[in-house]
Amino acid sequence: MLIGFDASRAFASEATGTENYSLNLLRSLAKIDRKNRYRVYLREGSMGPVSSFLPISAQSSFTSQPSQSSKPEALRAVGSPSSAATHRTEWPPNFEFKVVRPYRLWTQLGLALETWRNPVDILFVPAHTLPVLRRRNWEVGYRDNLTSHIKNLASHFSPLTSKRTKYVVTIHDLGVEYLPGYHQFPQRYYLDLASRYAAKRADAVIAVSKATKRDLIKQYAIATKKIFVVPEGVDRRLFRPSSKSEVQSVKSKFKIKEPYILFVGTVQPRKNLEMLIKAFSLLVGSRNKTTNYVLQTTNLLIAGKLGWDYQEILEAPKKFGVEDRVKFLGYVAREDLPSLYSGATVLAAPSLFEGFDLPILEALSCGCRVVASDIPPHREIYRKIFHFPGSIFHLSKNFPIEESKINGKWQMEYGKSRFNEAMTLVKPNDIKLWSHVLYQYISQYEISKPFTSFQKQLASKFSWEEAVKSTLAVFEGLLS
Repeated sequence: MLIGFDASRAFASEATGTENYSLNLLRSLAKIDRKNRYRVYLREGSMGPVSSFLPISAQSSFTSQPSQSSKPEALRAVGSPSSAATHRTEWPPNFEFKVVRPYRLWTQLGLALETWRNPVDILFVPAHTLPVLRRRNWEVGYRDNLTSHIKNLASHFSPLTSKRTKYVVTIHDLGVEYLPGYHQFPQRYYLDLASRYAAKRADAVIAVSKATKRDLIKQYAIATKKIFVVPEGVDRRLFRPSSKSEVQSVKSKFKIKEPYILFVGTVQPRKNLEMLIKAFSLLVGSRNKTTNYVLQTTNLLIAGKLGWDYQEILEAPKKFGVEDRVKFLGYVAREDLPSLYSGATVLAAPSLFEGFDLPILEALSCGCRVVASDIPPHREIYRKIFHFPGSIFHLSKNFPIEESKINGKWQMEYGKSRFNEAMTLVKPNDIKLWSHVLYQYISQYEISKPFTSFQKQLASKFSWEEAVKSTLAVFEGLLS
């Protein structure tokens, strides 16, 4: 089987959600699949010239040699002795790399023409779009109904119409359908149109969560049998608890001196950061009521590049009186994230809408506790790891927080709790409750114990190797 892989996003220098998904899936395919052949399509200009760090088959497509510092992390890693072993990828001989031009309209011009001229059995696009120009069934059926004269003419061009490619696309979420106001014009219309077209026209659709599958059925009326749920994974070689010296090194790099709550993700409205900053301001306002040093000195760190409509988020710390306690770190490289997670008091993941939310798995894999919004994809993660509907908290008339039964009794009163659970789900817009739950994590941080009981479950249920096996099963099912 010859599989085409759209890697136009995989080697971005500042990778986020779909870029990380593309790269991790590609690396894992290279690690475990020696049976199938892969033609990996790269987008010229999206990563800079990288000839000395690609296989020989791709080097002829590049004309200049970059400096080491200019190369994206994932491509520096290929055979680079200076890169961490966890990042190194040795591309096997069944992987062929091909640079596709032009840079603009890459999918609809470059990729479409390339896969038309040199067809593959499967074309896999890891994010919400498909070429309009594709090899489809109607070509063969239409030619069968032509007059004999035109049939002879059509047969003359049989190399262009004889092989049909199957198309597989991954849809990560349909946030544009539920939160249209949180996407910029005209991108929100393009994203909706592209996602809808790709989902309807692809031979198979991969959804990263059951929630996304339900949305595809509800919003786009996609047939259930056509959608396959393949959760994302976490790279346990990279995302693992860091040593004290590693944590201190990263804290020194970002000038972090105090304990901190951490957020990881692109700075954009649907991440619900204004709510988090306001909840943090309520938490800071309670500092005078306690002698707990961690609570008195805790900061909020927001790690992620600026996305869109972020101005109000950047102004929120001043608006809520915590500008001296909130720090925007900007984009943080993958190699620094494990230590940042390991050193955090807790990871806050307050998103209003997600398709999956990989930072939750990364944090848990590093031993960092998580407070996340109570939305369907987060509940899926919780249930799969902990075999429980989720830690859902609500306010009580008698106590600031009351806890529903979770694996036995758990006191939630201030000063009396043992708050050692690894992950908690909170309604995304309940500001006071977010402040209370974060208070519990912070106030118990110094006496909390490491959690290890679910690490094997995390590795077995959310690994890139498992994601690759499921993805390959989708490919093979289409051709069987």
